[in-house]
Amino acid sequence: MAAVHRTIEVPLQEEQVLEVDCSELPHDPSELTSIFQSEGCALQYYRLLALEYDKQGRHQDAIYILGTGLAAASQSNREQPRAKLPLLTLIATLNIKKSRYAATREEKNQPLTEATQALNEADSINRQYEPTMIVKGLLRLQRGEFDLAFQDFRMVLERRPGCVPALLGKARIQYNRKQYKQALRSYQTALTNQPAGGSPEIRLGIGLCFHKLGMYQEAKRAFSRCIQTNPTQPDPTALILLAIMEFNESKDFTRGEDAQADALTRGRGYMQEAYKVGRKNAVVLNQFANYYFLRRDFAKAMQAASKASKAADDKSIKAESAYQMARAHHQMQQFEDAFKLYRQITELDPEHLLAQYGLGQMLIWKGETELAIQTFEKVLAVEPKSVETLKVLGSLYAQTGNRSKALELFSKVTNIIHEHHFDLDDPGMFIELAQLAEETDPVKSLKSYEDALSVYYNRGESVNPEILNNVAAMCHSSGDLTKAESYYNAALQGCEELLVDEGDSTAKEIIRGLEWTMTYNLGRLYEEMHNLAKATDIYKRIVASHPSYIDAHLRLGAIEQSLGRITEAIEHYKEVFDTDDKNADAWLMIGLAQAEMNESRNSKKSLERVVRDCDKNDVYGLIALGNYHLGVARDAKGDDKRLQRQESYRIAAQSFSRVLKSEPTSVYAANGIAIAIAETGSLKEAQQTFDQVREAASNFPSVMVNLAHILVEKGEFRQAVVMYENVSKKYYDNKDANVLLCMAKAQFMSAKTEKSPAAMLDALRFTQKAYHVNPTDKAVLYDIALVQQSYAQMIADKPVEQRTTQELRQAIAGLEMSKQMFRTLMAVPSEEHVNYDRKLAEQRVRHGESLRGQIERRLAEQEEFEDAKNRKLEEAKLKREAERLKRERVEEEARERRREEERKVEEQRRNVMDRVQKVNEEMRDVGESDVDEEEKKERRRRRKKDRERMEAEDGEMGGGMEDGDSSDGRKRKRTSVKKDREKKTQPRRKRAKSEEYEGIDGGDSEGASRKRKIKSKDQIDSEDERDGEEPERSEGNGNSSGKRRLYKSKDMVESGDDDDDAIGVNETNIDDGWDGGGGNGSASPKRIINDDYDAPMLNHEEDPADGAGETGDAGADEEDDEQGGVASRKKQ
Repeated sequence: MAAVHRTIEVPLQEEQVLEVDCSELPHDPSELTSIFQSEGCALQYYRLLALEYDKQGRHQDAIYILGTGLAAASQSNREQPRAKLPLLTLIATLNIKKSRYAATREEKNQPLTEATQALNEADSINRQYEPTMIVKGLLRLQRGEFDLAFQDFRMVLERRPGCVPALLGKARIQYNRKQYKQALRSYQTALTNQPAGGSPEIRLGIGLCFHKLGMYQEAKRAFSRCIQTNPTQPDPTALILLAIMEFNESKDFTRGEDAQADALTRGRGYMQEAYKVGRKNAVVLNQFANYYFLRRDFAKAMQAASKASKAADDKSIKAESAYQMARAHHQMQQFEDAFKLYRQITELDPEHLLAQYGLGQMLIWKGETELAIQTFEKVLAVEPKSVETLKVLGSLYAQTGNRSKALELFSKVTNIIHEHHFDLDDPGMFIELAQLAEETDPVKSLKSYEDALSVYYNRGESVNPEILNNVAAMCHSSGDLTKAESYYNAALQGCEELLVDEGDSTAKEIIRGLEWTMTYNLGRLYEEMHNLAKATDIYKRIVASHPSYIDAHLRLGAIEQSLGRITEAIEHYKEVFDTDDKNADAWLMIGLAQAEMNESRNSKKSLERVVRDCDKNDVYGLIALGNYHLGVARDAKGDDKRLQRQESYRIAAQSFSRVLKSEPTSVYAANGIAIAIAETGSLKEAQQTFDQVREAASNFPSVMVNLAHILVEKGEFRQAVVMYENVSKKYYDNKDANVLLCMAKAQFMSAKTEKSPAAMLDALRFTQKAYHVNPTDKAVLYDIALVQQSYAQMIADKPVEQRTTQELRQAIAGLEMSKQMFRTLMAVPSEEHVNYDRKLAEQRVRHGESLRGQIERRLAEQEEFEDAKNRKLEEAKLKREAERLKRERVEEEARERRREEERKVEEQRRNVMDRVQKVNEEMRDVGESDVDEEEKKERRRRRKKDRERMEAEDGEMGGGMEDGDSSDGRKRKRTSVKKDREKKTQPRRKRAKSEEYEGIDGGDSEGASRKRKIKSKDQIDSEDERDGEEPERSEGNGNSSGKRRLYKSKDMVESGDDDDDAIGVNETNIDDGWDGGGGNGSASPKRIINDDYDAPMLNHEEDPADGAGETGDAGADEEDDEQGGVASRKKQ
């Protein structure tokens, strides 16, 4: 496709036109500007020409053309000042672009100053000119004044929200502030407002925002779309960004090998396309520099990075170019050049972490450890989980002596590795961590050593024997003796292999020295495993091969001493003097052995020789000498030896004080001084001193034991036992005979004080444990026999009510065992030194025999007492059982009576219900035989006439009121006419019927109290109306006495008198609380069959409002029929 040639048609004077071919612009732009000036061309043509020069990369020529046009406008009066605005803003824009490509600070500042001058001139013409405001924002953006630039762009957007340049400027600031969501929104708004074929910068910005938000697929689509919008000339930056993303995906092992290979192929393709269209693009060149670096072609990498740095117009891109060159120098061990470039990068882009990391490495190379720590701390602040940074910082802190910080950082590394299941292949880091934690945290140290071994084994590499020895020593100190033995043997095997492969004689000697050290460690392990035969064999092999190996001689002596062969032990110690006659350890152990043989004078001489001839500040010698004088002071009992005792305590305290002068942190010396204070009786002061020692050394068991001793001296035996038990379990695994004996003594004294056989048994248990730990100590056997006798004596002294035959038999068995033990101790040869008095053992045997006789007599008494007690208990038990059975029988009879009563009541209730149901059925039959509707209407008419007549008579008579209530609530009299009429008209059969009902209701006191209720008119009408009949109903009016009347019409009385079965009432029910009126208690009359009231019609003296006055609204639906004989309720 042929290229399109652009031309600029410039109108000249005399209607001529100058055509400028943009593809053949003159090298010197003044050739055209001079024509423009002479012809007085408009300023817009200067601007068009400058833009064409700028498109061809001739930025300085473009600025010259614009300056010439502005100068011509200043000399001419034909151009308005506003016409200069487009040229001024374009000059500012070109200077800003020029500043981006400047290499030095001075070169950057000059264009920015010229841009500022142009914008100030534009502001003087029109401060509200929109392009000026946009360019001003770009200028401030270039200077890093993001807040001011943001205000400029916002002012433009407030006037024109769709301004694309302002939106892009705003988006760039938001992206720089890491406000990626807001930046994405601004870029998307710009995309919707940009004209067709706009700048690819918008889609690049969208893609970068998506990438920062972790939306990688959306980012790839945005970059791809940027390429698709202009396929003939794709943006190289978009291509290289796609290549980077594809390369990253090719490193993701979770995607599978095929997907990785495809991603790698696509990445290479994008890189090639990017290089074709953007050979001078800085981003593309940086990526190629990285590509060459990975292929270790450092020369090409530096060449590409150098080109990128020259082409870059952005600090971050320039920093990346410098980083590519710096790490190439780093790999080529050109550390000085690398150091300079790393420092330059941190100035261009302080957040370039890789450059910061490289700078830290160079500072380590230069020996500037503190600066290196500061640099790596900056990296760690941004990437707190960077394993490499944590490892380097940990090592640096370890070098500076900050062990706690180093341990903290290494611990973070191991936590991150385990948390994310990383496969760390750096055993050196684990070894360094293990060595740091050896003293402070042995468990962590051992774990780190094991992690290092795992890395070696996974690689298939052999492990250095020294590391295996260290692992074995850590297992040894932690108590895992079996594993320690395995590692010691592996280390020895490793040494043998090294000896075979090594040809240098000097190296072989070093290896043999390591081998003997490891062999000695194995011997110490067998000692702790109580395999003294193997340990002895190892030490003898060592001294046979290396007679000068002093520690082996000392350990042989220590083994002999532990077996009670102290003389042989001293001989082994003396063999050390063949190598070193002033060996402090040998003299010290000789002195301790002599003290054990009660050779106090010789022991003192040996210990004094340590501090006199060997080393006057020898810590062990001074502490041993102090302990010796403490022992002497304890043995000096009695008032006559008080001065000797005080002098011994003074010398002991003096020895301990000498230790503290040379080693102020020696807890043994501080503990010794506290012991001296306690022995003089100052228990409170001693306890305070022991507490201070415990705070300074929390893992020092001796001070805990001594604090327990203080509690024993104060009589707080239970608290002392608790403290002894904690120390024994925590520090000695309950295998230290001395601590166990201390517990036994505290329990023994507690049992004596509290007279507690249980505590005495605990004392026996602890003493027996001590004997199992140290079965060669005959003094412990003496203590066991003594405790058993004491327990027997305590049981014998208890009252008969507080002991049992079992306890007495147990005491007899214990006495027998103690007798045998005392006799065994008496049989020990006199020449053998023992820590008990043989005469006291003989006395204890006689005392035991006497005590046994006493207990046997008490056993007979106890058996007789317990038999009597058991008989009484059995009798009491039988009596309680009989009383219980009697009580249960009475309760069962009472329950049976209640059940019988309930059964009778239930039967009576059912009988009553049956009779009521029968009556209800009879009443229902009566209702069905009532007169039809026409007859009732006729009766109502006649009753109405009679009522009117009676009212008239009542009005004529004007009689007084008495019993009844008037409508206004006043009392009124009844005449005797009513009484006479009631007597005459009361039918005989009706009374009989009423008596029958009364009999039903009054069978007993309970039945007599129940009320009966007549079924309401509405209830009956629901059935009768279906049959076309309305049975007659009677309804009574309430009176002051509370009795209820049952009224029948005259017709019903006449027709019912001859028929016993025809009763003029509705069916009756047991009262269930129903109240037809709904008013107060008396306003709702319940229908009760009563033989006292059976009047056929209302007497003319009674007021028909009698009931209405009490019932309120209850009679509203009954019209005036209540004044007749039968109350007819209207159908609702």
